[in-house]
Amino acid sequence: MEDWQLESIAVVGMACRLPGSIDGPSNLWDMFREKRSVQTPEVSSSCFNIDVHYHPDLARPGSFKSLDGYFLDGNLEDFDPTFFNMTSVEAVWLDPQRQKMLKVTYECLKSAGLSLESVSGANMAVFVGSFTLHDQHCLFFFGLCNTQCPSRSSSWDCCVAIVGGVNLVLTVDQHMNTAKLGVLSPTSTCHTFDATTHGYRRTEGADALYLKKLSDAIRDGDIIRGVVRSSAANTNDNVNGMDITYPSIKGQERVVREAYTKAQLDSIETAYAECHGTVTTVGDSVDARAISRDLNDTRDLDKPPILGAIKANIGHSGTASGIFAAMKVGMLIENGVIPGVCGLKNLHPAITTDERTVKTNQETLP
Repeated sequence: MEDWQLESIAVVGMACRLPGSIDGPSNLWDMFREKRSVQTPEVSSSCFNIDVHYHPDLARPGSFKSLDGYFLDGNLEDFDPTFFNMTSVEAVWLDPQRQKMLKVTYECLKSAGLSLESVSGANMAVFVGSFTLHDQHCLFFFGLCNTQCPSRSSSWDCCVAIVGGVNLVLTVDQHMNTAKLGVLSPTSTCHTFDATTHGYRRTEGADALYLKKLSDAIRDGDIIRGVVRSSAANTNDNVNGMDITYPSIKGQERVVREAYTKAQLDSIETAYAECHGTVTTVGDSVDARAISRDLNDTRDLDKPPILGAIKANIGHSGTASGIFAAMKVGMLIENGVIPGVCGLKNLHPAITTDERTVKTNQETLP
């Protein structure tokens, strides 16, 4: 574990699934470059019949105010169990989220130039986030020896890892609970940073990264898609007078500073910051202010850090959203292009930055 903390991590493989027929990093980048949204008309009927629950009055019990969002193409049944050495009985009872993770994990390994034979028996960690319907087992198909995520007291002796996330809208209950909470956009569109910001929409998607120590990747001659210099995590703090979901500027500012300290980097070297971009007035404003405080300590204010957010393109993919953001930044650096924020027309007046400044990126830039 200490070795991983002391050394940068290379991103060697990538794979993903998103609405709009996005089945890999290549057409994911095309979407960014074209400032395109993958919004879809409505959730697949193979999950539940959302039309039954539509009503213009959200206060009406058991109802949604809008139908569309960001949902995957095709049917959940489109899965070949024989490829993964499963019987038809196993496939029937398999969590559809696990189906998606099996597919993107296989493609991620291929992206890293690995065969199934070469990873079978490998000492590889697997970290997968899932939402609501949780996977009951890790990815044993690949024959990995270290699939159980260790506790802090355990020894982390793996040299490679699969890190990913998956989010499917499978049942009406969670979808409705989110709508009743009041955080879903009534227009079903994620207007990140825009004056029309009023909530997010849920996204179906799955993603995976193949990680290894940077020194090992260089030694092995791998194609390196990105480098993770450090990471940090903390609680979000409680904001006086607000509920538990209200984000804290101080909490976000503190965790970013910790990441820079651990990486021994000066924040002035950062030209671009990918935001959480929850598409709420409060969330976007807190994002912008926290990053402004973090990245402007010694910066020439004529060259402010540029902000972007993937949720404007793809919506909120829950437990998969962090990996999608990391993919975007990796490809951004790889291509030398900063995509404009999809749909951004007029900056929301609540996104102010105290005495310092940031720039929300409306147009695509070199």
